[in-house]
Amino acid sequence: MREEENNYSHSALYYIMKAAGFMLILLLALSFTASAISGVSFFNWEIMRGLRTIFVLSLIILGVLFLIPFTIALLMPSKTVLSGRSTLVKDYSLRYEYTDENNRKKKRTFSIKNIDDYLAAYQKMFVINDVTLYKENKKDRLNANTLYAELPDGKKLSMRDLNNEKPMLYDRIAAFLYKISDKSVTDMAASLKRLVARENMINLGKDEAYDLKVLKKSVKDPEVKEQIDLIIADINRTEVLINVTGTNDKIRKLYEHYLPMLREITQNYLTLEAHDLEKDKIEAARVKLMETFRLIEGAFNSLTANADEQQFDELEATVATVSALLEQERSISGK
Repeated sequence: MREEENNYSHSALYYIMKAAGFMLILLLALSFTASAISGVSFFNWEIMRGLRTIFVLSLIILGVLFLIPFTIALLMPSKTVLSGRSTLVKDYSLRYEYTDENNRKKKRTFSIKNIDDYLAAYQKMFVINDVTLYKENKKDRLNANTLYAELPDGKKLSMRDLNNEKPMLYDRIAAFLYKISDKSVTDMAASLKRLVARENMINLGKDEAYDLKVLKKSVKDPEVKEQIDLIIADINRTEVLINVTGTNDKIRKLYEHYLPMLREITQNYLTLEAHDLEKDKIEAARVKLMETFRLIEGAFNSLTANADEQQFDELEATVATVSALLEQERSISGK
């Protein structure tokens, strides 16, 4: 999974401190400017009394906006406090960030009472990315402090700490819990494995789309850029399909094998381009890359209910050829 760093610049506290500091500097500058214009020393108490009073009162107000929050941040050096990503500690509540259809960051709070009931019955919940959720104390009411996550490497963190250390993973797990939070314990038990497989596949597609977006920034050829955009659009469209119908062998092959292969071939093409090798070698790599794009695009099209199966079969039949191409490009780029 592609991990993100916390972005402190989007914190409300950050903006308050920044604005307060700016106003403090502005007031000080205005005070000395007024002093210079009037020809009277700023430190002349009698003449500058009014201006100094305004300045002192402003300083007190700014102290509330700036010094107190800053002191709290120092005494509680939690990324959760500084980043504005705080989760609720209210019983049976959890909060996470998500991106809406207009690509705006939003927060959603939801009840995890049913999750608590599930853990009371089954002790553990196996969720996405091979993470296991559990409670250390069965008597605790569930929230971000009492719900724990055991990661694939064996590390154990409360959801609050997971939010601090791995915010992207936290958001994905919380979003998954939101999707199942309205189900009864019986329904969760019956469908959890299927829902986890579905969510893991969606997240795998998101990771591949993210990597392709990163690679696209280094691509010079407009046609290659266009093909990358088409594949990313296919991934987004397939996410809707997975949510409706679930996953299958074709989607697994695309996401687990062909998309990583496409990513590596694209990376090798960029490596050849960056090393300024002979134009014929770069062009040959480009032609084969475009052919791989075409095959994978056809495979995505075959996922729809009435699509031509021949498109996916064509990709299936050329796996050996594409794999050989990949090995060839590795050897070329290694020279």
